Amino acid sequence: MNTTMEKEMARTRARGLRTFALALLAFCSQPILGAGLSERQAALLANNCLQCHARPGIGVPLIGDAEQWKRRNAEKDGSMLKHVVEGYRGMPPLGYCSACSTEDLLALIDYISGRTSHAGTPQTPAGGKP
Repeated sequence: MNTTMEKEMARTRARGLRTFALALLAFCSQPILGAGLSERQAALLANNCLQCHARPGIGVPLIGDAEQWKRRNAEKDGSMLKHVVEGYRGMPPLGYCSACSTEDLLALIDYISGRTSHAGTPQTPAGGKP
């Protein structure tokens, strides 16, 4: 291999490691089980939500960033759940979490967005999913 290609490969690996380290740091710095998430939901969070919500610079609100979630948390109850279930802008339907129940999604939304309650949020979103 030539030197330029080797340098580019090293930079790509470093970016990947940096992204992984940031996601791990975000995940470890948050109190998971004490925040109302079950062990199962904590695993769902790690395997699905953190893939995007712990990656700075990709245009999604980051976990634990109250300022980024402020406007979204002010929206009417049920709109965030609807966006998660149906997909919204770049977010895929269910956030790629096909194993998530409505209860899981509500708990994960509360945790990621910093909301303390989803009181008043419909338990079954429009369309009867999930």
